[in-house]
Amino acid sequence: MHITLKIIGGFTGPAAPEIHEVDLDQLSQADATRLRELVAAAGFFSLLPEIRKPAPASWDFVHELTIRDAGKVHTVRFHLDAAPATLRALCDGVIAQAQGGTQ
Repeated sequence: MHITLKIIGGFTGPAAPEIHEVDLDQLSQADATRLRELVAAAGFFSLLPEIRKPAPASWDFVHELTIRDAGKVHTVRFHLDAAPATLRALCDGVIAQAQGGTQ
């Protein structure tokens, strides 16, 4: 499983996205299992491709999460404060792992 999280926008605009990538094959078994559990808890592969606020501000960040696993690829673009708690927890886990830490 490979996970890519792009955080786009804010005051810097689309020119400077923040990108976090995690390849579960490169993680310890415990860390990979934890991320797989977060993906399952979020029901990620069943989520709609867009989860947006009804009236976003021009400076709001847009998160774009793409997961590739066993031939499946799914991408969800969302505003963090419009996303379910399980999707926010998945983002936190991805960021923590991409920055080299454990959750």
